[in-house]
Amino acid sequence: MQMSEPEHTYFSEAGRAGRKDGGEPEWAMMYGLYCRNPDSFSRFHRLTVDEIWSFYEGEPFRLYLLYPDGSTASVVMGPDYEAGQTRQFLIPAGVWQ
Repeated sequence: MQMSEPEHTYFSEAGRAGRKDGGEPEWAMMYGLYCRNPDSFSRFHRLTVDEIWSFYEGEPFRLYLLYPDGSTASVVMGPDYEAGQTRQFLIPAGVWQ
């Protein structure tokens, strides 16, 4: 895994396959491990492919979403299903997160 600056997050590519007409991969899988270090974060970004976030352990955190139609939402990633948290969430392509 490699450290991504300035997010203080570890990333590793697990694989890719196929190519679209524009040369982009049909799919790619990367792992990002956000640390308990307060300097670890994810910049607000938008992808051209779906992204799956998975929660493994640590403190719950909130993902903020801005959809192409201007609507907003948020989801809490964490282990407590009864509190409305989830361990996995799919963010569709084109959504700011």
